[in-house]
Amino acid sequence: MAGNGNKPKRCRQLVQELMLCPAGQRQQSVENILNLVGESGIQNNWKEWRDHCQHCLEAVTELLLTQDLQPDHVLSPFLAILEHLPLQEEEAAGLFTPGSFSALGSRESEADPSLLRRLELCHLLAALGDTELAAQQLESLEPKAIHDPRLSILRGLAWARILHARKEHRQFCALWLNLICDIRAKAGAHSALCLVLQWIEILHWGRNTAAKRDLLLKILQALPPEEELLQSLAMYRLFTLEDGLVDPNQKMYYALRLIERNPTALNAQQTQHIHFFAGNYSSAMLGNFQESIRYYQQSNYWLHRNWMYLHNLSQFLLQQLDPAGYCRAMRILGRRVMELGNQVSLQGNAFVETLNSEYEKITQLYRKVEELSLTDNLTGLRNRRYMSNNLHQMFRLAARHGIPVSLAIVDVDFFKQVNDEHGHLAGDGVLRELAELIPGSFRASDIVIRYAGDEFLIVIFDSDPSEAIRLMEKLRAKIAAHVFGRPQREIRLTVSIGVSHEAHNTKTGEQMEAGIARADAALYKAKRSNRDKVVFSE
Repeated sequence: MAGNGNKPKRCRQLVQELMLCPAGQRQQSVENILNLVGESGIQNNWKEWRDHCQHCLEAVTELLLTQDLQPDHVLSPFLAILEHLPLQEEEAAGLFTPGSFSALGSRESEADPSLLRRLELCHLLAALGDTELAAQQLESLEPKAIHDPRLSILRGLAWARILHARKEHRQFCALWLNLICDIRAKAGAHSALCLVLQWIEILHWGRNTAAKRDLLLKILQALPPEEELLQSLAMYRLFTLEDGLVDPNQKMYYALRLIERNPTALNAQQTQHIHFFAGNYSSAMLGNFQESIRYYQQSNYWLHRNWMYLHNLSQFLLQQLDPAGYCRAMRILGRRVMELGNQVSLQGNAFVETLNSEYEKITQLYRKVEELSLTDNLTGLRNRRYMSNNLHQMFRLAARHGIPVSLAIVDVDFFKQVNDEHGHLAGDGVLRELAELIPGSFRASDIVIRYAGDEFLIVIFDSDPSEAIRLMEKLRAKIAAHVFGRPQREIRLTVSIGVSHEAHNTKTGEQMEAGIARADAALYKAKRSNRDKVVFSE
């Protein structure tokens, strides 16, 4: 037995010898590879055999990738439908033609449909997880010799899962080496590499899943871009790895490539899985509502196809098994139905969450647009649109409850001189400072609106005329004492203010407009009286 450090190298050498040796020497070559772990009869733990399977897979893959990967025109179509078994009668007739048997060097006597159905049954039972029932069915066929590589593959895949479940590690590894070597000899490296991907999938990698990812990437990167079957199988296996090994962005890349290719090698469940992930990613990561809905719709279609597949599978099992076997298989199939039901629930929840998320985004956007439409861009105060949309209702509400309202219009004295002497940017800065200064003199319930270029409308609720005049005089003095434009310049300003008052009878918008007009008239009276003063409209 080779030392641990030399095992991978020695394994590579022995695998190369196996692939090149005559059929009569194959069994001895396989034994030589197995004996790297331990001779027959010696008990070895699963970790040793798992590591050895990994070395064998790496060696076989490395060798096959150097060879011609031209698909076999007979075997490749069969390998592409392995995930879709059981075959419909017309599908089986299209694949198992007399010409296909002669092309593969098989016997037409193996064209017996019942043999295909029995092997399909064994393969499906093992894939569903009932390896014990699958073994019973297989043993009833033994020692019948099978020469057709398609049937050999079905039998081999079933036995691989059975041996894996039984923890018969030596036989498990031997089966794969013999099967891959045989298929390579009959149908070429492309078909053999398809079986390598099956071995990778069936093998329990434990904590070595990073090695599984690296091997899949090695295969994917070595394949020509136009190759479809192997690329699709390798990409889907990478796509299903946990997020710690393949991040969501990379998974989305694989999902999009698989969706674009629409590969026939993937079944309804696998295709639904891809579209469901793409829908979640588009919604959660990209915020693309339209794309996520499109993927969810496709996922829903493939969910329906999945239900149909389970129905067909149930009918196939009913035809092929006795009542006791069928009842046993239906317990496992029932779990699949439960899983599919959970997937329906998950998809429904994801769809609703996406709709809710988009509704929230649209609502927030609407609020933001509404806010922007009612806000003055320069000062951040309410604008005249806000006055038109909201102030009438506020006046009516105040009238209904008998709340008096005072209106004041504040105008900057000689504002044109500020623009002429200091520039329009400085003038804009003054208006922004006023927008910060004015609201600080009033309550949060009062409203300050940029009414015109350098005019501000102030609405004061629940105040009498004397209180309104006092507040306006305080504001006038505050502005006169403030120095604008610092630190670049020092600008002194005064304001003129016109005030009107509405008592308890304001019931219509016209009265509000009349109150604003009276405040405006009082403002002009203040401006004609040397400015920098507050004038009340009697």
